[in-house]
Amino acid sequence: MLVPVLLFAVGLVLLIKGGDWFVDGATGLARRFHIPEIIV
Repeated sequence: MLVPVLLFAVGLVLLIKGGDWFVDGATGLARRFHIPEIIV
């Protein structure tokens, strides 16, 4: 019972962190191509 809950928590943290990295990368590309960040 403890292992599935632990794996769920770790997966959720990794999903949130991965989404954060994705958005940071997308805004970086938007800046490079002179696209307003609000579009991203």
